[in-house]
Amino acid sequence: MAGSQLKQLKAALKENGLVGQTNVKRKNTKKAPSESRRDDKQAVLEKIREQFNPFELKVNRKKTDLDTRSTKGTQGKPGISKQIGEDARKAAYEAKKKLQNKNGIFKDRRFGENDSSLTAEEKMLQRFTKERQTQSSKRNLFNLDDDNENAEDDEDDDNAFGLTHYGKSLSLKDDFEQDADLQNNGDDDDDDDEFMKPKKRTLEDRESGNHEPDEDEVIPKKKTKAEVMKEVIAKSKFYKQQRQILQEKVEEKIFDLDEEYDDILQELRTVPKQKKPLEFAANDGINYEKSIKELNLDRRAAPADRTKTDEEIRKERADKMRELEEARLRRMEGLEDDREKGPDELDDDFWIQGSGDEDHEQQEQDDDNDEDEQDDEQDDELIQNDDKPKTTKSLPVICPESHEEFLEILSNYKFEETLTTANKILTSYAPRLQIGNKEKIGIFTVILFQHILYLSESDLVSNEKFSEIQEGLISLVKTLSQKYNFELTESLRDKIEEIHERITETLQIEDAEEFPTISDLTFFSLVGILYSTSDHYHLVVTPTSIIMGEALDQIKFKSINSLIGGIFIAETFLKYQRISKRYVPEVTFFLQKALLSFLPIDLTDDSITSTPDSKFQLPKNLTSSDSIEAFKITDLDNDDLNSNDLIKSSIFNKLISTVDLALDTWKDKSSLLEISSPFIIILSKFIEIYPNYKPLSQLSLKFTRLLKFSKDERKPLTLQSHKKLSIATYAPKFEENFNPERKSYDENRSRQEISKMNKQIKQERKIALRELRKDSRFEARQQIKEKKEKYAEYHSKMAKILNTINTVEGAEKNEYEREKKLRKSKK
Repeated sequence: MAGSQLKQLKAALKENGLVGQTNVKRKNTKKAPSESRRDDKQAVLEKIREQFNPFELKVNRKKTDLDTRSTKGTQGKPGISKQIGEDARKAAYEAKKKLQNKNGIFKDRRFGENDSSLTAEEKMLQRFTKERQTQSSKRNLFNLDDDNENAEDDEDDDNAFGLTHYGKSLSLKDDFEQDADLQNNGDDDDDDDEFMKPKKRTLEDRESGNHEPDEDEVIPKKKTKAEVMKEVIAKSKFYKQQRQILQEKVEEKIFDLDEEYDDILQELRTVPKQKKPLEFAANDGINYEKSIKELNLDRRAAPADRTKTDEEIRKERADKMRELEEARLRRMEGLEDDREKGPDELDDDFWIQGSGDEDHEQQEQDDDNDEDEQDDEQDDELIQNDDKPKTTKSLPVICPESHEEFLEILSNYKFEETLTTANKILTSYAPRLQIGNKEKIGIFTVILFQHILYLSESDLVSNEKFSEIQEGLISLVKTLSQKYNFELTESLRDKIEEIHERITETLQIEDAEEFPTISDLTFFSLVGILYSTSDHYHLVVTPTSIIMGEALDQIKFKSINSLIGGIFIAETFLKYQRISKRYVPEVTFFLQKALLSFLPIDLTDDSITSTPDSKFQLPKNLTSSDSIEAFKITDLDNDDLNSNDLIKSSIFNKLISTVDLALDTWKDKSSLLEISSPFIIILSKFIEIYPNYKPLSQLSLKFTRLLKFSKDERKPLTLQSHKKLSIATYAPKFEENFNPERKSYDENRSRQEISKMNKQIKQERKIALRELRKDSRFEARQQIKEKKEKYAEYHSKMAKILNTINTVEGAEKNEYEREKKLRKSKK
């Protein structure tokens, strides 16, 4: 095809029938639809456009063409690819622009919210401090009476902030001499007048030119910058020293007032209120003073939370219980938990059966709200009792620092007022009232725990209110242990060491104090109430379990009193395992030994590993447990138990129930067969001697039934079947296509894969950076385009406004001229 580019284009268009004569009729041709004809026309135009625009096609050629076949990727269309990328970027930019300033996500930017090292109390304290600092800085920004040292020290700073004129004085005089004169108290007004009059005359003489300078008179000269700065620094230091002296005096007064505050407050509490004279009500029956006090003490209205439905309350309670159960299971499995939580709240009803979760939660909420509502209640009482004379005044209660001091305080009250006195101490020394009360309440929690142990061995056990007061103190200690856990934990660990020393002394010395005592058994029970016993490891429960196991295994139970203590320890130990179901061999060993001590004959068997320390004779007519009364823990100090058959029967009945509890605890263990075999043998002998005792036959039948189920579920061990392993393949030592010039070659396959991966990462990084640069350039172009459009729109708008104004002004001017001509013509 010869000719110019334009001629070639016209020829190509004419050849394809796009230009030239188009009304030629062809025979035997069907009329095609307009849509397909239009598509064919577009395809032909695209083909012609590609032929006449060689820059729209990119061809990747090899250095040496050894093969004539076309390979994939040898040709490309960079223009189309670029346009596709531009369209994609434009769509992304438009989508991003639509979402700009429309994001509805709330970000929690509160101080310390994402810091797990801070407790909730520390977070609130830091937020409160920052808020007060912000308010203080805003309040003192324009305070003219505020003497800020930093503002005085930074007088020469160009950026110093002031109300006007950058904080500088409007006077052109130097005020250093003026300040020095003002501080001189020896000058009188007359002297000042006499001093100012000659100075005024001297100025007048100078202006007239008739003045001659005296010898004593010094002509003032202009100060240099260094002298001015020295004077400024001297004044700044002088003022700073004055402020420091004043601040020290104020701090001294504050310190003296702080020291005398407690004494003054104590005296104010003990001073009785003066009786007010009777006041007659007004005619309208309104006490205005009382109404004003009530209005001043009323709380401001605050927005209340939305009332939750019953379904939402149940869901929240279920979620809370589920989270607590998951946390308890993690602790039971020994898994570490990063979150710091208090004691396990699932063990609240450890000893109390039948108390619901709702009652316990309500009790905790009431305990937490007591301190918050105490001030309001006191204020209300003061308002209501203004006109009522008081007959008695309650003495102030001091927070004790030891159990002996607490006993001295309780000596002034009745035994029934123990709970009231404890609550009064907690109310008077609430942590929010004064700094240091938190440590005092922590020590008082330990004292309450010691007082519970003290009451268990005192003579007050026979009091009618003893059980009620003891349960109240235990509930109080449990509530306090969740907030002041550190002091109580340290005290309980010291108590555990003391019990361990007494156990060691009992084992080594025959005449030592007998273990366990009533306070020891009470201590073991309280540990189960206060802490979660299902944890894999616990600072208090774990050492307590160790000394309980040591006592059951090592101590010789030669008397009926010590046997009662051992049965109580075994039962407490089983209650510890009511959730985790861990097997305790010391309990099994003790229960076998206790049963054999009541068996009148000697029994030998390979499965029985324990021997009784002493023998106790049961009554021969032991028939039923219906008439047997349950023994109390206070019977431990009774010396007549060895001769009392009724007590022995109740102890044996308690022992049978403890064995039943152990069976219920470990019935799901795979080793139940080995655990229960000795008990079946011992119980069979007891049934032969006491055939009419129903609990023995019932327990033996239960053992037999569970043992049968355990045998059916047990399967013999078999060898584990492993999948056959294939023979490992190795890379050949010699390579036929080895090329030493290849830098990427490496004998180590893993290192070769790593280098290959690094190369791919580097390549992908380059591609990503290239795309980011393209995106940034595109956004810059779009922003420039938008700004130009915005400016053009603004200028066109302003031009229209100006045109409108000019048009209106021209019309008014023409109207004015016409009116002017009319008036002239009338004249």
